[in-house]
Amino acid sequence: MDNYIIIEEWNVSDVTRDVNMDLNEFNESIRVEGTESGAEWVDQTQFAAIYNYMKRFNNSYNAISCELMITVNPIMDDNDDVEFEDIMDEFGSEVHGCLRKSDSIMRKGNSFYLLLPEMTEQNKLVVINRIKSRLQDNGVYYLVDISIDAMMIGPEMEYATWNKVAV
Repeated sequence: MDNYIIIEEWNVSDVTRDVNMDLNEFNESIRVEGTESGAEWVDQTQFAAIYNYMKRFNNSYNAISCELMITVNPIMDDNDDVEFEDIMDEFGSEVHGCLRKSDSIMRKGNSFYLLLPEMTEQNKLVVINRIKSRLQDNGVYYLVDISIDAMMIGPEMEYATWNKVAV
C-alpha cells in the first residue's frame, strides 16, 4: 500500500475556476474607465512608471518607441493667464485626440510629454504632422509658439539623443 495520506483532494476545474474568479475580481478592481479615443492622460508618477516599463520592454524585445515634448508659449505677452490656460486646455485636447489609445500624455507647465510605443522615426514624423494639421485646422496653432523635441527610445543607448523638430 502507498505510504502517504491524502489531506485534501483538489479538482483541477474547481481550482481553475477559483483562480479565474480571483483574477477577474482583481482586474475589475484595477480597471479604470478610459477614453473612447486618444491617448491616456497620466500624471508625472504614472508617466515615469510607463517610461521605465517601455525602456525595459524595448530592451527585452528590441523595440523602438518615441518620447515627444511639445512646449507651448504665448506669441504675445498681452495674453492673460486665464486666456492662455484656455488655449493650453484646447491645445492638450487637440493633441490628445491625434494619438492612439496605447499612447500616454502628460502636461507639466507649458509642456506636453507624449510616450508613443512601437514608433519608428518615419511614423514619428507622421504623428507630428497629424498634430500640426489638427492644430492648424482648429486655429490653435496660430495662437501660440510651438516647439517639439523628440527622442527615440530603443535598446540600451541606441537612440540617446534629442532631436529638435521644426513645426
